[in-house]
Amino acid sequence: MTATGYNQVLVMVDHFMKYAEAAPCMTASAEETCDHLVYVWIARHACPITFQSDRGKAFVGDLTKELTKMSLVAQAHSTTYHPQTNGLVERQNCTLVSMLRVFCSRYMEDWDRNLPQVMGAYNSTEHSTTGISPHMMLTSH
Repeated sequence: MTATGYNQVLVMVDHFMKYAEAAPCMTASAEETCDHLVYVWIARHACPITFQSDRGKAFVGDLTKELTKMSLVAQAHSTTYHPQTNGLVERQNCTLVSMLRVFCSRYMEDWDRNLPQVMGAYNSTEHSTTGISPHMMLTSH
């Protein structure tokens, strides 16, 4: 847990561009998750066509179902106990942890403060699949 009370990260990745956003979370409740989806992803990048997630409580509850229904977003869940179904986000989580280890103090109590810099570095680095950085994919016309 960080000094400010965060103990989890919500990771959001665009499957085509490989662009990623990450938001620190205190509870990972449906309310907190929906807030991050609206204010971190949708406000910056518009509504996705499809929203894929694991089967965590925050993603299968009524609030998330209502958000996706109101936004006209199709919701898909990965197979239970089979994280490979959502492999891009699982791989992003590994990359994120590795990068945070470089940016943060020894005991990782400041990871929430370094998260924006880590995500900026990730999105500015050439992706092996696309050959260009996710940031260039996002901003090129």
